[in-house]
Amino acid sequence: MPASLLSTRSPLRWLLVALLAVAALAARPVRAEATVAVVDLQRAISEVKEGVAANEKLKTAFSAKQAEIQKREQAIMGLQDEYQKQQMILSDEARKAKEQEIMQAQAEYQQLYAQYQGEMQQLESKLVGEIVQKMQEIVAQIAGEKGYGVVLDAGTVVYSGGAPDITNELIKRYDAKYGG
Repeated sequence: MPASLLSTRSPLRWLLVALLAVAALAARPVRAEATVAVVDLQRAISEVKEGVAANEKLKTAFSAKQAEIQKREQAIMGLQDEYQKQQMILSDEARKAKEQEIMQAQAEYQQLYAQYQGEMQQLESKLVGEIVQKMQEIVAQIAGEKGYGVVLDAGTVVYSGGAPDITNELIKRYDAKYGG
């Protein structure tokens, strides 16, 4: 290349310098400084007034279903005991009928147990889901006010290195807004 193309006044030289500067900046690692906070959502859910009420509602529903399950278990055990006592004196036909009755009762029990388990999971998901949705709004509000770029659930964080914990503030604000 002729020397005049790289002279200090040459536009090509300035373009080359600009390209080198951009390349140098692009090659440098960029470090994003995001302020991180943590929140213990499990604790917050269990401590807010709405969470306590949801837990009581779940306990009540569980108790009613548990009573029915225990009633069915006792009925099956009674059928099995009766069968054990009468097994030797029953005719083949009566023994088969009794075995069929026990198997039918067990199948109904298992079906009822699975149904109740599904209902309980659905109820818990509904109650807790509503609370978590409201909490997410408050967490976003706190993060915006305090300048946190990231808020992590303390239940999933192995190490937080002294990151601010906003759980107490979340509980206070939640109860102030939704506690009734």
